[in-house]
Amino acid sequence: MEHLNQLFGKKPVKKGTITELAELANLRILEKDISDNNYWTLIEDSLTLTKNQYEQENYLIEALIKFNPEEIIGFHLKTIHFINQLTDIKISCASFIINGNDLTETVEHFRYWILSRGKTVYDTALIDADYLISEISPETNFYDFEGFKRIASKAFKNLTEQEIADYIDSKKLKTAPSLNDAIRWDENDPETLQKHCPNLFATLWK
Repeated sequence: MEHLNQLFGKKPVKKGTITELAELANLRILEKDISDNNYWTLIEDSLTLTKNQYEQENYLIEALIKFNPEEIIGFHLKTIHFINQLTDIKISCASFIINGNDLTETVEHFRYWILSRGKTVYDTALIDADYLISEISPETNFYDFEGFKRIASKAFKNLTEQEIADYIDSKKLKTAPSLNDAIRWDENDPETLQKHCPNLFATLWK
């Protein structure tokens, strides 16, 4: 994991010695943008070096703790950006077919699962949600990753003993599209599902 320390070009900030945090607290904004490439490098490493979601979540938390507070927030903001891009009727339809319900929180956690699978899965799912049939395993019953959305906040808390929300200017956060607007089909009319995700429908719909 040593190479992770070089991703953002700064030395890690150690807990208990963050003098800059007190100064930045007065500004109420603490952030540094993270390039897409560095973001996806972290995700790909977490997939390569862990065996399950629990290990992946802990790996990412430990990796982020090695960076500065503003870089952790940069990761958090990048995560929000990527998740917002997945607010789409086809993604919601894929979640419904795969997980069996259209609850808002189910779709939300499904989007985090897609993000956790890395850049190739994410980019391809954005273009064609039906591609996710390639990620389905007979050993997995439910596809979600609720813990992913708290990775940055846990890392920030562990590093600084502060809450990440206190250092983010909410005005800078783009309003996420409504998931309710992305869920538009009739489960009693299978053709409305099939037209969005034909391969997933043919394989999984019962």
